[in-house]
Amino acid sequence: LSVTAPAVQVAAVMPGRALYSVGDLVSLDVLLRNNGTETWQADSLVVTGTQADGMPWEARLDGAITLAGGQANRFRLQGSFVPQQVGRWRAKRISYGHGDHQLVLGASPCSFGVTGVQLALEQVQAFSGQRQLAVLAVVQNVGSTAGPVDRLEAWGWQPDGETSFTI
Repeated sequence: LSVTAPAVQVAAVMPGRALYSVGDLVSLDVLLRNNGTETWQADSLVVTGTQADGMPWEARLDGAITLAGGQANRFRLQGSFVPQQVGRWRAKRISYGHGDHQLVLGASPCSFGVTGVQLALEQVQAFSGQRQLAVLAVVQNVGSTAGPVDRLEAWGWQPDGETSFTI
C-alpha cells in the first residue's frame, strides 16, 4: 500500500477582509494548485471553522469547479450566513464535494475579526395585570462597539395556546 500526496493542494486561504462588521457578508478566497497533469473537478468547495463562541460556521462555493493540470486558481467562497457573533472567527478545514462524497483537502488556518454591536438578553421578567402585560428585560451590549437600539420586540402565545402576540 502506498499513499501519495493529492494532485490538488491548498496554496492559501485568505479572508476577503481582515475585519468584518456584524451583518456583513463574509467571503474567503481559496487558492488551489493542481500539481497533476489531469483536470481536477469538484461540485463544491467548503471551508469550515468556528465562530468566536466556538459554534461552527462555513463558507462555500457550489457548482461545477474545474482546475486544469499544472494550473492554480483563486476561488471566492461566500459565508452561509451573516455574522452576529463579535470576536475572532477561525477557518479550520477545507473540503470539496464530489458526487455524494465530501473529501478533505487540508487545513485552512486563517482567521478574521467581527466587530459591532452584539446584544445579549441577561434577564426577562413578565408581570400581568388586568388586561395588561408588562415585560422587564435587561439587555447588555457584549459587542465591541456602542450603538443605538432601534427597538426590542417580544412575542409569545395567548393563554389559549393558539394565538400569538407581540409587544
